Amino acid sequence: TFPTTMTFLPTGDRLVCERTGQILHQAEAGDSPRLFADLSDRMAELAGERGLLGIAHHPNFTENRRMYLRYSAPLRDGMPEGYSHTAVLSAFEVTEDGSGFVPNSEQTLLEIPEPGAVHNAGDLAFGPDGYLYASMGALGYIFTKLMSDIESYDGTADIDRLVELALRIPVAWVLGAGVYLLSAALLPPSEPNTARFTAGVAFLVGLYVNVTMKSL
Repeated sequence: TFPTTMTFLPTGDRLVCERTGQILHQAEAGDSPRLFADLSDRMAELAGERGLLGIAHHPNFTENRRMYLRYSAPLRDGMPEGYSHTAVLSAFEVTEDGSGFVPNSEQTLLEIPEPGAVHNAGDLAFGPDGYLYASMGALGYIFTKLMSDIESYDGTADIDRLVELALRIPVAWVLGAGVYLLSAALLPPSEPNTARFTAGVAFLVGLYVNVTMKSL
């Protein structure tokens, strides 16, 4: 098995996610787990860090029976060719008897084309403010290339795409500039300007995703 994450239900029961797409239900420690759900038929082929990556139940789960999952799916139509997969954030409804998901109850909330199969994160959690927080990682391929071969990588188009996302939050540019200046003080003088620029862009994208999650 390859457990990636789990959540504890209000009853104390736990749901454990396997990377391969299965969700296991365990009532008490020591009990044999039973299959709660299987999402493998809607997931991308396992590679890198792809898989079933996040699970969280709604704060009002007892009333609305809503469960949120984050998993790696095949690329959707219209997404960039050569990308790795689609990062999916979905909500499901759990049956009243808690035996699994209500058939055809999946509600897709977010789909993001992922350039690479690593550095995509995936954890989900509800904060004390009642908002759902989803970690989206560093957009895989872009992060890996910039960090490992920063001088020769020509990823202008990909970086522009990230910047376009951040444009939706004007104040983020002020904060991004602050990150750029701070990195100038923290990074060694030998580091290229591209590294500082990347730090600013990474901050902007993280802030964008944070604000987007609050709107769900």
